Amino acid sequence: MPTTTASGSRRCWCSRRSRAAARRGDTGAKWDIYAERGIPSYWLIDPKARRLSVCELRDGVYVETGAVEGDDVLEVELPFPARISLARPRLAG
Repeated sequence: MPTTTASGSRRCWCSRRSRAAARRGDTGAKWDIYAERGIPSYWLIDPKARRLSVCELRDGVYVETGAVEGDDVLEVELPFPARISLARPRLAG
């Protein structure tokens, strides 16, 4: 994965959808590759568990800096300000 996009801007964020069987790979070799390339933020999404882990690169290692599950809300500043909820939309009626 290149660290710059086709337009030449620097890649600042990577997200991965996790499955139970692949989770070990998402937190192992792939993290090392992204860290070597200096990608400062890594988000791991587990749709089945309705969980999002937000990690930041610190001293060459990804550290979980926040997580959100179910209907909770998480606010982050990096790699961009965001307010995140995994709540399922509810239909009125």
